[in-house]
Amino acid sequence: AYVIYTSGSTGKPKGVMVRQRSVVNLAGALQRAVYARHATPLRVGMNAPLAFDASVKQWVQLVSGHTLVAVPEEVRASGDELLAFAAAARLDALDCTPSQLKLMLGSASWQRPGHLPSLVLVGGEALDRETWAALGAERRVAFYNVYGPTECTVDATAARVDEAGEAPTIGRPLANMGLYLLDKQLRPVPVGVAGEIHVAGEGLARGYLGRPDLTAERFIPDPFGREPGARLYRTGDSARFLADGQVEFLGRIDHQVKVRGFRIELGEIEASLVKHRAVREAVVAVREDVPGDARIVAYVVPERRSRPEIEGRPRYELPNGLAVVHQNKNETDYLYQEIFEQQTYLRHGLELPDGACVFDVGANIGLFTLFVKQQSRRARVFAFEPIPPIFETLRANAALYGDGARLFRHGLSDKTATASFTYYPRYSMMSGQSEYARADDDVEVVKRYLVNQQEAGESGADVLLEHADEILAGRFEGQVYESQLRTLSEVIRAERVERIDLLKIDVQRAELDVLRGIDEADWEKIQQVVMEAHDAPGDETEGHLRQITSLLEGHGFAVVFEQDEALGGTDRYNVYASRDAARMRAADATRPATDARPSPLAQIAPLASPDCLRDALKDELPDYMIPAHFVILDALPLTRNGKVDRESLPRPDAQSVAGRTNFVAPETLMERTVARIWQDALRVERVGAHDNFFELGGHSLLMAQVHGRLVAELGRPIPMVEMFQHPTVSALAKHLSQARTEPRSLESVQARAARQREAMNRPQRAGRKVNTGV
Repeated sequence: AYVIYTSGSTGKPKGVMVRQRSVVNLAGALQRAVYARHATPLRVGMNAPLAFDASVKQWVQLVSGHTLVAVPEEVRASGDELLAFAAAARLDALDCTPSQLKLMLGSASWQRPGHLPSLVLVGGEALDRETWAALGAERRVAFYNVYGPTECTVDATAARVDEAGEAPTIGRPLANMGLYLLDKQLRPVPVGVAGEIHVAGEGLARGYLGRPDLTAERFIPDPFGREPGARLYRTGDSARFLADGQVEFLGRIDHQVKVRGFRIELGEIEASLVKHRAVREAVVAVREDVPGDARIVAYVVPERRSRPEIEGRPRYELPNGLAVVHQNKNETDYLYQEIFEQQTYLRHGLELPDGACVFDVGANIGLFTLFVKQQSRRARVFAFEPIPPIFETLRANAALYGDGARLFRHGLSDKTATASFTYYPRYSMMSGQSEYARADDDVEVVKRYLVNQQEAGESGADVLLEHADEILAGRFEGQVYESQLRTLSEVIRAERVERIDLLKIDVQRAELDVLRGIDEADWEKIQQVVMEAHDAPGDETEGHLRQITSLLEGHGFAVVFEQDEALGGTDRYNVYASRDAARMRAADATRPATDARPSPLAQIAPLASPDCLRDALKDELPDYMIPAHFVILDALPLTRNGKVDRESLPRPDAQSVAGRTNFVAPETLMERTVARIWQDALRVERVGAHDNFFELGGHSLLMAQVHGRLVAELGRPIPMVEMFQHPTVSALAKHLSQARTEPRSLESVQARAARQREAMNRPQRAGRKVNTGV
């Protein structure tokens, strides 16, 4: 039928000759195992390039009457764009690699209501346990894990994820295919014992084009076959049978490497890394960037909540443990105090019941949206932010902690229109519709706030007030953006909202416009309202409080408004309205006590350094399997067919070495001497007093080099074992300094000899994890 080139795990391309009958069998086998279980015909995504064998199982669906939709190459590497294309093309079935699937699962679009393919086949790489569990819990999509080398005509086995158990499996053979797990003597292994996967049946290729030697090596006589000339294909993959007959994939046999005399399964290190809840994906490789110095390097893609940066912007940790993206520190601290600590939006009896529907109008960077998600289980939040730079920050924070919040890039008003918005990059919470922008007035608000702080005895307020003009210079230099306006009632109709438990409005002098955009029939759907209102004598906002109160009371609300003491003398007021007048009267209007509870949303801290990964691996793996370098990536590089491109993994730099978060400079002459020698040997930019030789990527061979240089510089013998016993700069320097000044007693010599014997015997003790750094 065709010849297709594959390099497999060897990196050397070879042409695989695939027979017509094998392609026909693939079509029929997939129809029986997968497609027949779903309504047909389907719109099937052509997601793989024609040069890769995964494309065969996609275009072959034409013979079953399905429609083929070509997926553009430019969208394949983005989860958001791939999902957007699938929705626009109304794809029913999509075939992808686990790497592509994780991009989609990590996209905020996946969590939103909308079109998803009802059928997804996943193949080309192994599925990890965490992703398997996520797929099994997904009820909108049927996932199938498929396995097979190019030499077996794409797929040899299949497993529907939600029917195949709690751990990842590759399922059972497809129709007219056979699968054997054999040892090196080609004997079947027992259930639960690892063996090499050998595939038989109609899917086997004829062999390799022009390579009879390689064909004979990989396509061996089938000792179990009944047909003359039957063959088995040796895959080079390791697996084991489970008790229920499912096959558990274990990894590539040729992913076993030897580093400094130790045989290491790279897949075992990868499996241990992805168990960490901060890790989404991990690939481990052995690099020899310096000849003769092979090192294990781990490439890690953190879960989104664990990334130290989002889209190139460092995250800022709030007192409750949430680590957000923000515009600037001062206003974020102010907003946090106002929303989380003082709970300004929940005074006078206003509450957030479980399952609350909340409209966050003027969402800014999203702190109130996150507050709602913390306070109300299963809350539905509709957040509106029309200014593009602020919206992007809101989007990032909602993706971290928003749990399905609906985000809108437009503002709300009394009509549908396009309007100008003024954005203050250094004071984003004062940004708003240009029609209502009053930079001079906003400066006076800040000054009045500082005066109030000074009168209240707040520390430092007098100094800030004295330099207010200097500090505020440039704070209100604005940028203008055009954005859309809609009415609140338009959104209610479009989103089919039946009830709004809390309408929160903070739109910088445009609050009346938002209220006027509510149709008469929609007012009864709103239960509570809280807003910042503006009312200044002699200004166009004069009388707004009276108008707002009249409007709300006319629709059945009890209304209270007040002014925060810190904003006394300004045009800022808070308005509270509820249909439960008795509750408002009974409620204590004083500020709630500071809510210092850690947020339940902050379950995964940002992965600021690889230290926690190293520590976690130490609990599972011997020291010689601990990577010397951890490289944190936003995404793993992929080949055109969506698999991990190991050739493009970057070379680790000095900052990728673990254990470098708390740098303390060496102080004494001996510490500086030791650090300088380590720095040269380890090829790192700097070495601190508390750095550990082995955690900086050192090993026993490098330790021998360091030992030789130290002996030469100090001009006296140093027992090698003492280097292992004191693996940090400060510990070794202190020991060497003491050893030069203290006389050696018989007892000290005997104790040192005992320590040497202990250190030399330690690596041979079964089960012990020793820090030899090998």
